[in-house]
Amino acid sequence: MPKLNINLTGLAVTWDSPNISTIPDPIDPSPIKPNKSPAGTHQQREQLMDALQPYLSANAKIPSTSACPLPEAIVRLETEPGKTTYRRQYPIALSIQPKVQEQVDKWLADGVIEIAPPNTAFNSPLLTVRKKDANAELHQKMSAATLFTVLDLKQAFHRLPLAEEHRALTAFTFNGQQYQFCRAPFGLTPIPNHFQRVLTTLLHDLPYVTCFIDDLTIGTGPDIEEHIKCVTTVIERLTSAKFILNVDKCHFMQTSVNILGFTISHNSLSLDSRKVANTLAWPIPKTGKDIQRFLGLANYFRSHLPNFSTMTAPLDKLRNEGSLEHIWIDKHLQAFRNIQTALSNAPVLSIPDMRHELQLATDASNTGIGGVLYQIIDDNCRIPTYFKHDSYSIYKKSE
Repeated sequence: MPKLNINLTGLAVTWDSPNISTIPDPIDPSPIKPNKSPAGTHQQREQLMDALQPYLSANAKIPSTSACPLPEAIVRLETEPGKTTYRRQYPIALSIQPKVQEQVDKWLADGVIEIAPPNTAFNSPLLTVRKKDANAELHQKMSAATLFTVLDLKQAFHRLPLAEEHRALTAFTFNGQQYQFCRAPFGLTPIPNHFQRVLTTLLHDLPYVTCFIDDLTIGTGPDIEEHIKCVTTVIERLTSAKFILNVDKCHFMQTSVNILGFTISHNSLSLDSRKVANTLAWPIPKTGKDIQRFLGLANYFRSHLPNFSTMTAPLDKLRNEGSLEHIWIDKHLQAFRNIQTALSNAPVLSIPDMRHELQLATDASNTGIGGVLYQIIDDNCRIPTYFKHDSYSIYKKSE
């Protein structure tokens, strides 16, 4: 070809070298069951629970009618002066009205709500939402830990007092009676961030704890005595601020935990198998909205999926379509199945070890670009720490 004055440059080359072996996919699969992998011996776990019992008992004695005493916990809802909003209550299904009545009665007894004054100008419809049994939290710094404890707070937002002058803004009507909240209700946009700030203030000097709304993860090294001390410190702080633990949903001294859709263990981050099962059971999309929902879920895990942009490219084009009945063809089904397969075989990512050099491999195709950040450990093992990819926009493709 040089004789014809033709030269090829910029060709992609493999990043493998003959003397370095690669890791099979999935990487380092572990039989550990998240949240059900207790650390230490039976005797050590008894020691843990014996040490925690006085603190758990003190927490359990917090009156349900109490609220967080921290000054920054008070919730204020600023609105435009002189403006009111009154929206009628939506119909509530007869099948769940007894449950709603039970909840309203409990709120009233616990001081979460009170009877609203006559002629309250504000009213919002009461919405019923199925509560999930478990929440999770993800903070990458936790992966450097060896022992984990996850603490779950009970009715966390209801521990925040609502400024008396703003209570009328939260009024609602049920069975002909108007009520208003005395403590922060669920569903108000500012409350999660406000709650997060309160917890951050309360635990700001404890670097081993990470908060995400009503879940707290404590991660420490392998020393069990140190872990016990850290957990008792956090529980003591929560008790002082009147935050009540949901002990049934707490997981003490585990080697692996599920948080925010991921499974965390020492120096590794993988996908929560329960979330993966959800994607595998996903029905074939029928509309563009279905595509958006599926890709939204898959996109949450894209950091674990090599070639994600290339896999999703055929489906990306269908996002804004209506019915897919006359558009959906074999290549779309294949892309859909490829994403499901990739999720079920996603590699375990490792936390970067800064004692070793970081290396970056890149590649590109007609539909997207991608790269993998990895490390070579002990000269014979490639450990991926992050996948990055993006698809070309219509403008980039035309350049």
